[in-house]
Amino acid sequence: MKIFILADNIIGREVVKFLKNKGENIVGIAIHPKKYQNKSKEILKLSKNISTFRLGKKISKINLKKIRLLKPDIILVVYWRFLLNKQFINISKYGAVNFHMGYLPYNRGTNPNVWPIIEHTPAGCTIHKIDENIDSGSLIVQKGTKYTLEDTAKTLYLRILKDFKKLFETNWHKMKRNKFKGTKIDTKKGTIHYRKQFKNLSKIDLNKKIYPLELFNKIRAKMFEPYEPAYIVYNKKKYFVKIKITKK
Repeated sequence: MKIFILADNIIGREVVKFLKNKGENIVGIAIHPKKYQNKSKEILKLSKNISTFRLGKKISKINLKKIRLLKPDIILVVYWRFLLNKQFINISKYGAVNFHMGYLPYNRGTNPNVWPIIEHTPAGCTIHKIDENIDSGSLIVQKGTKYTLEDTAKTLYLRILKDFKKLFETNWHKMKRNKFKGTKIDTKKGTIHYRKQFKNLSKIDLNKKIYPLELFNKIRAKMFEPYEPAYIVYNKKKYFVKIKITKK
């Protein structure tokens, strides 16, 4: 089976590493433009003797042609920030399979490790066939991840990554054997979020009434070093807000 991978982040690196160690036929690997790269140098180090591409939001006709000539049977979309159009998805025999850090249909869209803390929704990871919409298509496999009041966005993120690696490695041959078949995701259920909503979590409005638990959740949902935490503005000065969570 010929595999084309769009890869970023830790899980992208681990997927490429696992498939290479298994001797799978990776015919091409794509990374993000420089502005959005995460672990791309490590992914490229694993890409020796494999065709590599740098793909942005719009994929050029030249790159489409080059990828089409590789004749991939499946496209793996691992932690990719851009939506893919039907023309690209249809390049491969079995379409494209997305790796999403959320327990679909909950937390479709961006920052799926943050919203369970805010909205008390299920956390986890999902591997699914994709279409042209956001985190829709057909569910192949998924795994729930437990979290508690002690978690921040970062601790939950790291735990989901561990579950993701295990989910993929234990199910790869089954997915491959079944030709990546799945069941339709019911997008009428669950939740969806966008980047603008995540940005709006940052500021704590001192003039707005808020329940203590809601405030507590908002602060820990924005705790992900080295990124900026939540903040307040007081006397025209900006103050970052963090909490130390301990359990007796």
